[in-house]
Amino acid sequence: MNRCRGEKRSSTARSRRERRQSRRYLLSAVPVLCLCVGVFAGLLVRMGTVEARDFHEPPTVPARLKGTPPHHPRVIPYYLRNFVDQGAMTEAEATATRTYMIYRFYRRRGDLRAVAGMAQEQRRAYMRARRQERGNALLEYSRFTGIPLRRAAVLVDLFHHNDMGARQYEKWQQEKPRQGGMNV
Repeated sequence: MNRCRGEKRSSTARSRRERRQSRRYLLSAVPVLCLCVGVFAGLLVRMGTVEARDFHEPPTVPARLKGTPPHHPRVIPYYLRNFVDQGAMTEAEATATRTYMIYRFYRRRGDLRAVAGMAQEQRRAYMRARRQERGNALLEYSRFTGIPLRRAAVLVDLFHHNDMGARQYEKWQQEKPRQGGMNV
């Protein structure tokens, strides 16, 4: 049947055409929507509303070092200077801590070189043995730097933004009788 220009189409033909057009519209809108969401999330991260990492990078860290792990010797001074400027630690504590962190960094690098060709179980066993040799990390930090153990626990809590130092101090308190009652 031939229709004239003025006649209306049937409702099924119109609904099919409208569905096709709405699908095309939705498909063209998806990339734009994804782009908008991505840009918005990027702005939130850039503005500092959303923390991209779990450590708090000082604003003085140069752009070329942004995102470098805080234990790396190149960025340690910026973190420590930030704590000294805030009055959270002394200059002497910062200097001793910097020396200790550099020592730890290169010791870890050596351990990673030692396990480079090992299978996963061998690596785990090696690293477990190395941790046993070193003992309590807080005690090692305190002995290396000459900072009293309780103060070292406070500083470790400050560095990690949690209670890691307090937990290590508590663990040391429980192990103390086995270590001959060492008084640090």
